[in-house]
Amino acid sequence: MVSIRVAAIPLVAAATLAVLAFPRVTIAADEAAGLTGRWTLNRERSEFPHELGFSIEVPPSAGGSSNAPATRSGRGRSRSSGGAATPGGASRPESVDDATRREQLTEEVRNPAAQLSIVDSGSSVAFTDDRGRTRTVHPDGRREVLRLGDTPLGVVCKRDGTRLVALYDVEDGRELRYTYSVAPDRKELIVDVQFLDRGAGDTVRRVYRSSEGQDLSPANVDAARPAAVARQSQSPAAAPAAQAVDQRPDAELKGLRSLSVVVEGVTQAAIACGLNQQTLEAEVARAFKDAGIQVVQITDNDTYAYVNLTTSNVTSSLCVSRYDVSVYTHTTAVLRYRDRAALVEVLLLHQGGMAGGSPAVHASEVLKNVKESATQFAARIRDANR
Repeated sequence: MVSIRVAAIPLVAAATLAVLAFPRVTIAADEAAGLTGRWTLNRERSEFPHELGFSIEVPPSAGGSSNAPATRSGRGRSRSSGGAATPGGASRPESVDDATRREQLTEEVRNPAAQLSIVDSGSSVAFTDDRGRTRTVHPDGRREVLRLGDTPLGVVCKRDGTRLVALYDVEDGRELRYTYSVAPDRKELIVDVQFLDRGAGDTVRRVYRSSEGQDLSPANVDAARPAAVARQSQSPAAAPAAQAVDQRPDAELKGLRSLSVVVEGVTQAAIACGLNQQTLEAEVARAFKDAGIQVVQITDNDTYAYVNLTTSNVTSSLCVSRYDVSVYTHTTAVLRYRDRAALVEVLLLHQGGMAGGSPAVHASEVLKNVKESATQFAARIRDANR
């Protein structure tokens, strides 16, 4: 059995991105069009580094400065939730708004939109992603305030020649810079992103190809595939032929009524910090059961909620844990580089973060955050099935 984990973009979204509804826009033949267009992520030409984000800054121990490097997790650079460092090594408590901006903006970079629709009028630029979310900026060099739900998000946007630069305020000393540019032939949109942690940090490039002028109906998408793949799609063993796509929010969760729970990463360091695998499993399972979702024993082909921890004893009085909460399922798909269907593991939902504190309170903080993510996922699954 072949199992391929798709960790950056839910396969359901990736497999149907060609038929998602976006505003139809018309591109002028000259530079006046700016960024205007319908753009599809080109994963082969884009960068997906293993580690990406703001670094965690740990205050020095009482006995002197720490020589330990910033901790990194297996799914990306660890991020601080305990506060940003201030001159002299002290730690400034991080506000709820700071944490919300850091978590959400970092997640947007790690899991970029599969499709973007951009309308550039000159005085404003509106970005609409494949979940129907729209963010509008004004490239006049003045600070404006957008919203991330109930959280304010400051941004300064300006043009640099034919490029558009948007600088988002994350928290004190931390910014996120997006630079957008369109290739001269207008076939590609280049998006460069940099995490600015006091002026320096990780960078990543994403490349989108133009979707303008293409008939993106399911029939034409299927017809455009290689002949060998098209033949395979007609085989009983292959995935079903393209059908009308359900474009409603969380459509991929409809029909999901049971799942398993898997918790990994409860190492000796985690146990020393008070974490308990059975407690985590029980609380995550309870969050789904309370929403009317059946929790079953794990099997090879199950849909499952997956909790992964990376915990470090930074000092005798400080524990730090990176936690990721995800929901995975499986499907068969004919991948673009194969001529046969394969079993693919699909990421449906994901939230992650970091918590730090003394061993006495660390476990309860991690448990609270993990359960909050599970409760949000359970609510989305429940609502999708109403």
